[in-house]
Order: sequence, then C-alpha cells, then structure tokens
Amino acid sequence: MIERQGCLKLPDKRGGAAFLISLFLILVGSRAALISHAGNATPFLDEWDGDAAYLLEPYLQGRLTVGDLLAPFGEHRILFTRLLVLTIFNVSGYWDVILQMIVNAIVNAAAVVAFSYALARVLGGAFAVAAMIVCVAINAVPYGYDAILFGFHTQFFFLNAFSFASLWLLAGSKAWSPRWAAGVLAALAAYLSMASGAFTPGAAAAAHLLQAACGRRRGLRETLGMAALGAMTVAMLALIPHPPAAGAYRAHSLGQFLSAFLQLASWPAPNALGLRAMRESG
Repeated sequence: MIERQGCLKLPDKRGGAAFLISLFLILVGSRAALISHAGNATPFLDEWDGDAAYLLEPYLQGRLTVGDLLAPFGEHRILFTRLLVLTIFNVSGYWDVILQMIVNAIVNAAAVVAFSYALARVLGGAFAVAAMIVCVAINAVPYGYDAILFGFHTQFFFLNAFSFASLWLLAGSKAWSPRWAAGVLAALAAYLSMASGAFTPGAAAAAHLLQAACGRRRGLRETLGMAALGAMTVAMLALIPHPPAAGAYRAHSLGQFLSAFLQLASWPAPNALGLRAMRESG
C-alpha cells in the first residue's frame, strides 16, 4: 500500500516502475495521437536551414566539422539537437521530420515524468502520486501543439532536461564535489542546447547564496564555488551571439518584457490576467 511519508513512496519497485512507465506512455500516446492527426512530413521554417542546409548537406558531402556542430544558430548553440538529428538520420537512413517529432515526444515525455517524480518527492505518498498524475495530465493537453508538431524543436526539451538536472545536482551537493562537477557539466549542456541555458549556473549560484544565508553552506570552498558559478554565467552570456536579424524579436524595455511575460502567464485567460480588460473598462 501507499504510505504517507516525507518523500515519495510507490507501492514497491515493480509497481513503482509500472506507474512511471504508465505516465510516460500516456504522454507519448497523447503526442503520438496529435502527430498522427496533424503532423506534416513537409519540412517547415527552420527545418530547412537548421537541419537540411547547415547540418545534413555538409554531413553528406563529408565536410561537416566540430566547429559546424558548435556554430551558432541565431542566438543559440544547438549541439545536442544536431547530434540527435544526425543519430536519427544514421539509424533510419533518411530525413523525416515526422520521425523527429516522435523522438521529440519521447524525450519530452521522459523529461516531464522525471521532473514530476523528482519534485513530488517532497510530498507524502498519496499526495505525491496525485501530484505526478496531475502534472502528466496537464502536459498531455496539446496546448503547445506547435512545439509537438515541429521536428526542429528538440533544443527546448534538452534545455529543460539539462537545466533541471543541473539545478538538482548543484543544489544538493558540496562545492567542487563530483556531484557538483556533474551539475556544472549539465549547466554547460543546457547552454549548448539553447542560449537561455546560460542562466542555469546563475540560478544555482542564487540557490547556494540562499543556502549560505540559512547556514547550510560555509567556508572558503563554498564561496569559491558560488563565485565560479557566477563567473560561468557571465562568460556564457558574453559568448551569446547577437545577430542583427534577431533584434526585432527581443524586448527593448522592461515594460515590453513584463507585458509579454504577463500575456504568457495568463493562460488560459484571454489576456494578461485581466489587466487589459481592467484598463479598457477604466
């Protein structure tokens, strides 16, 4: 039976594994159904240049280099997306964006289940299981259908996975320990997934500062660890390319940023938490 304790406890190892696999299959199934219904095998937008022109064509011509794998795509360095596309291409023998969508669904479903499992451990037995079910149910709703139906989207899923893994490893380990070093590598992997991964070590440094304020981190070793994470963040931000064409899509003021943030955070409300309606009525 499920007992309420201070951490997640599934019925037993076999039952727990079956539960996690079930959640994973629900997510994969919901995405597979959407891909079957609305997926299009014709490449679209960035799939032409991000996959075909800049990756697969030089690969087939024998001129793909490590520098090409690390080269910026807009503001991002998408190393792991490129490696996955090459892997899929070599295993299947052909380029198929539908197949990429399916692989993306598997990667994303595994990440969501892992996140929900890790976060639910702070709850007691039945509450933890319920939280995981709710999390998976929310993610099964195809609100972000465009992300599911776009093969060239794996970088977003890698960013989430590596960033969460980095914070999970860094928050619970002593500075400069093997676990801490693994967290730093995961932060680097997040940066090599998307540009916003540069903030991952900064978030970890902020968490370390809070832990230090609570007395959980003390000494020169921890101070140097926080400084290293901060320096890593600054270095990554400095290395982000800024192509002129991307300037139109960035927020040019704090007001623009907050407006866009509220608009996104208001879902499923039709406007930014009702603020627009209030302003119009006033």
